[in-house]
Amino acid sequence: PEAVLRGTNLFESSLAKGSDIYRSPRTVDHYSRGMFAGFMSVLAGREVVCEEMACEYRGDEACEFVILPFGGEGKTERQG
Repeated sequence: PEAVLRGTNLFESSLAKGSDIYRSPRTVDHYSRGMFAGFMSVLAGREVVCEEMACEYRGDEACEFVILPFGGEGKTERQG
């Protein structure tokens, strides 16, 4: 990975833990994942993707995200 980000008490995890209506074995920090991908794409000057590898909602110690180069088709270099 190009970067690893870890955080605790992210709002999605906190809301999901406090709610009895959301039950999922999946990671829940989709908004944060998207924001991190956008922010890191700007910093790196090229598109990246962000994947959540650990999630407090699932019982992990912290939410952990890895930043990876975008491997899809199309433009991958950011035009300044």
